[in-house]
Amino acid sequence: MTSAAQALPAWTRMHAASAALLRSLPFVLLALAWELVARFGGVSSSALPSLSQVAAAWVDLVKDGELITNGASSLYRAGVGLLLSIVIGVVLGISDSIGFRGS
Repeated sequence: MTSAAQALPAWTRMHAASAALLRSLPFVLLALAWELVARFGGVSSSALPSLSQVAAAWVDLVKDGELITNGASSLYRAGVGLLLSIVIGVVLGISDSIGFRGS
């Protein structure tokens, strides 16, 4: 704990902790509902896998390096697309501002 945090009264630290828990409550409830519906809701596991299955698959993909490789490839494609759209937008904007019309 930092010295600034130690200087705060205990009730202030308790209020901050409870506020943080309250902010995360919707995510916890969503994760719990997802797991319960996937396990007991009669939904096909191919349509809605449980959160624990998704987490296990994610860990396996990270261990294999496949998630990192595919993620980097996706980020590269997104970056190239963004760069192309910026270049095209700037060229069109400049041509419009100087009065050049294609037809």
